[in-house]
Amino acid sequence: MMTQYVYQPDFMTGDEISIPTFSLLNPEGELHSGATEPALERDHARRIYQAMLATRILDERMMAAQRQGRLSFYMQCTGEEAAVVGATAALDDADMIMAQYREQGALMYRGFSIDEFMNQLFGNELDYGKGRQMPIHYGSRKLHYMTISSPPGHSDSSGDRLCLWAETGW
Repeated sequence: MMTQYVYQPDFMTGDEISIPTFSLLNPEGELHSGATEPALERDHARRIYQAMLATRILDERMMAAQRQGRLSFYMQCTGEEAAVVGATAALDDADMIMAQYREQGALMYRGFSIDEFMNQLFGNELDYGKGRQMPIHYGSRKLHYMTISSPPGHSDSSGDRLCLWAETGW
């Protein structure tokens, strides 16, 4: 398909585009007619739900702390929990995650404790980075979660770090 160049703006209302939305449940919480219930064990579904809920609670508390001046920096995952936790649940626990801001749900799903979150956010001596990272720059070797990087163009360095991890185990 060739790019078409225009020389006057053409504003759209949004009605011109229709993108289907995947949904299994109707507003009453029942399966849509014709939808197939996923083969998901109760314990796995509970783990996913608990990670999403815990992420929401963490976000509410830490955003309040940031607004009160108790925490210098915080970015919440609110509204994105299902995408992040669901994607993580589809991975093997040994798969490496190279996350970015607003993806703390992945760590929550993998078992990062509230204490570990607090240690990182407040940069104390128990933080794995020893307080040398900004808040929300989480990382966990044990959980295969590469430390978040904030500089522009960080993708190249993330790829380099993944190669190093694959060769050396970190």
